Amino acid sequence: MSLNITEEGLRQDRIGLEGLGDSGEKIWLKAGRKAGRGVSKTIRASIREPQKDRLKFEFRAIKDFEVPDVPLCIHQSVGLVSIQLVEKRTRHGRPDYDSSIFRAVMEKIQQETRCGFSRIGSLSLAFSSCPATFPLPIVPELVHCSPSISELSLIHVPMGNSGMEMLSAGLGERGLLRSLTLHTIGIDEGAVHSLGKLIGVNSNLRQLSLQDLTLSFNGSKLIGQALHNNTALTSLSLRNAQLGPLGMGIFSQCLANKSCLQELDLCGNNMQNFGLQQALSEMSQLRSLRCLDLSQNSLDGYFILNMKEVIDRQHGLESLKIAGMHRMDICLPTLFNLAMITQLTELDLSDISRGSQFLTLFTVGLASLKHLVWLGLSNLGLKADEVLVLSGSLKSSESLEHLSLSSNFIGQQGMIALANSDFARLSRLRELDLADNDLGPVGAIGLCCFLGSFNQLTSLDLSDNQMGAVGGQHLISALPRHLTALTSLSLDRNMLGDRGAELLVEVLVIMRHVEYVRLSGNSISEDFIDYIREVCDGLEICIEMNM
Repeated sequence: MSLNITEEGLRQDRIGLEGLGDSGEKIWLKAGRKAGRGVSKTIRASIREPQKDRLKFEFRAIKDFEVPDVPLCIHQSVGLVSIQLVEKRTRHGRPDYDSSIFRAVMEKIQQETRCGFSRIGSLSLAFSSCPATFPLPIVPELVHCSPSISELSLIHVPMGNSGMEMLSAGLGERGLLRSLTLHTIGIDEGAVHSLGKLIGVNSNLRQLSLQDLTLSFNGSKLIGQALHNNTALTSLSLRNAQLGPLGMGIFSQCLANKSCLQELDLCGNNMQNFGLQQALSEMSQLRSLRCLDLSQNSLDGYFILNMKEVIDRQHGLESLKIAGMHRMDICLPTLFNLAMITQLTELDLSDISRGSQFLTLFTVGLASLKHLVWLGLSNLGLKADEVLVLSGSLKSSESLEHLSLSSNFIGQQGMIALANSDFARLSRLRELDLADNDLGPVGAIGLCCFLGSFNQLTSLDLSDNQMGAVGGQHLISALPRHLTALTSLSLDRNMLGDRGAELLVEVLVIMRHVEYVRLSGNSISEDFIDYIREVCDGLEICIEMNM
């Protein structure tokens, strides 16, 4: 079907031209669509209810993708414009990968700023396979030409230390940023001076997210000093920033005056007990804290005893993630007796070091979690009989929607046993992760017996279960009948072969609501991989796969 993107054509399609929200977004999205590529189903659905003064464009870095011009009506917008560029998942190694698409997309925006457009209020670049040759000066130039920008988000944009310096200089001394997100931008300790200057100038930042950056001790000190005078911060993430025990101790000094902070993510910083102990006194001032993530920090379960006086005052704590913690059995009763625990909607206890009493203590404590929506219990060594006991306690949780049981030991016979248990009665689940549970062909067939119980599932992960061709085909055949709301499916490394993949393609043609599929490591021939990609591109399904 041809696309009419003229103004007259848009009128015929009953799309108004009253402003950016009613025309610009739709024009750019429609013009970017070629052979089913470029616009996801989610974004296409959002066209019906566009957000005013927002220009969002999804693209794929593959050959034949036509990058349209930015609609001229952005110049008609009275207020500030939010520009969001999102790269749809594209494997860097696929034959039709085209890195020049990145430059073409950015140059379309740059062209408008050079023509006098300066009302960018928010700029977001979210890439997944951006090449190292990305033209760095374009981002600082866009920022420099937009004096009113208050939100900046760069995800997987290879800025490097030199790019960080240019970005800091491009923003200058304005101090208008309210939100700054920098994830995996390729900087190390050599860029912390520029980063610290950028944060220090913008002392009214409300949201700061620095993930997968190498800060170490010196970076921790500089970022802490830059945040010292900020009392407006509500969300702070330093995930995988390599703070270490000493870095956490020096950085935590800036938390003392963060009375408005609601979200704190310190996952993956190897702070250890010493680092957390140094931060306890400052953390006691976080009176508004709602979400706390201390996962993967080599912490001991005794931290709960030490933090009791800190977090017991936070009666509204909604999310607690402490994955990878040691010796939890002793401290579980204390955890579930804390006043804040009754309001939790998210709890992650994955990958903790548990003893023989863990499951008993945990199932008893579940009774106090009346509002639990998200529960992570991955990599705990749970066997089928233990999952049976656990599901008996979970069935009374009326709010539970996400359950992660990946990397446990349910096994083939265990899945058959679960078919006649309370596990099959968790009908409210929307996301279920059973990856790496050695289900095998028999377990896959057993899962089919009660798959209909999970008819509200939108996401299902069955990766690394060695289902084989027979088990995989049974499962795939059952999907259209039972999972009518499914949007995301992961079947990596299940030995499906060409026949299993072919059957999945036939099923996906029927299940038009599916948006994302993972199918890597299934011994699929190269020719068939190309065929599947072509079909999924036509169905507007994002698929990640290799041989």
